[in-house]
Amino acid sequence: MRPGEGFLEALDRELQEELGVTVSEVAEPLFSALDSDSAFVIHFVPATIVGDPQANEHPEIRWVRETELAELPLAPADTRFVVLQFGDGRD
Repeated sequence: MRPGEGFLEALDRELQEELGVTVSEVAEPLFSALDSDSAFVIHFVPATIVGDPQANEHPEIRWVRETELAELPLAPADTRFVVLQFGDGRD
């Protein structure tokens, strides 16, 4: 987050750049983590978006089921969030 930004402003800016969508509202963070290879705290914030996501900064985007998340090659903080929210995919 940039100085003076709240979650709504920061998320709206980032998602406009990366996905071409607008954020209309946010809730409190569900989880926050610091990856060992990053100086930034990563916040997982529920958000309502307007628009259809486009792959502006990534090779592809797609919707997946919760059960598929643990199989994806995610960043360490993303993996911790997925396991916390949905388990590790092993039944």
